[in-house]
Amino acid sequence: MRRLILILGLSLTVAAACRAPVREYACRTDPQTASVDVHAVWSCNRDVLRRIARGKEFTLREFRMASEFFEELTGLRVDWDGTYVGMVPGREIRQDLEDLDAWYELNKDKLTWDAGLGRIVYEGLAPVRGGS
Repeated sequence: MRRLILILGLSLTVAAACRAPVREYACRTDPQTASVDVHAVWSCNRDVLRRIARGKEFTLREFRMASEFFEELTGLRVDWDGTYVGMVPGREIRQDLEDLDAWYELNKDKLTWDAGLGRIVYEGLAPVRGGS
């Protein structure tokens, strides 16, 4: 009986903690848009990683989307650990942010919006048609 009460109490605590509102991923771009401010999108995704590196509040969706944005655009891997709830930031997130900042300083003038692909591309890399 004690075990049942303990499990019920733990379940209620977990349920209450998981009621955080679902925050929209603010850095999303519409693939149908003719023009996008690529530097604003970069900054938005960078702010997500910076918030995470500082131990501030974030959602797993924000982390996944920002990580995918940087990995697809730059080829640099963002450190994450797989868990039963999904991918979570790894211990090297601060170093990843520094690496991305250095990459951006060297390559920011080569970032463009490709309306045909509906995404931001780096001039130095050939984008994959139909890929995301």
